[in-house]
Amino acid sequence: RQAYAQRQQATNAVRHTLEALNGQYGQLIATSDKQARGFALEKLLRELFAVFDLDPKASFRIEGEQIDGSFVFENADFLFEAKWHGPPISAESLDAFAGKVERKFDAKGLFLSINGFSQEGVTAHSNGKKVLLLMDGGRGQVNIAQQVLDELHLNIPVCGMVKDDNHRTRGLYF
Repeated sequence: RQAYAQRQQATNAVRHTLEALNGQYGQLIATSDKQARGFALEKLLRELFAVFDLDPKASFRIEGEQIDGSFVFENADFLFEAKWHGPPISAESLDAFAGKVERKFDAKGLFLSINGFSQEGVTAHSNGKKVLLLMDGGRGQVNIAQQVLDELHLNIPVCGMVKDDNHRTRGLYF
């Protein structure tokens, strides 16, 4: 009984933290200062990664390159890039991030784009050496990502973004 109560308490604590992060994300949606919103998104992601014990690191510079952050999953280093601006992310932006990832020994990359990815970017990074995981909201995309992770026997938590009719994010789901 005591072990069950402890597991329930831990589960409730995680749920509470995720709800708080969802509330913070909701506040970011209303933020008009794009640069402040971007920095706040990076902080929120680090906190989300910490909930799942992914050993997140804050943004840093290496050899003149800005990295939004990093985390560790199953002894693998991941660099992450988070963008919340304008049109869908282009192939050129994905190429630049892939270059950063490839220059770091044995790393992988997670690119989160609130406004999605251009078709040419997705196509360009769906072939050849796979170094990037591209994430953009939607329950359908999250379900597909979860299926792929399951097929690869990777236990990686996935969350998604709920968007309104104007393609603006209005919430997160886990």
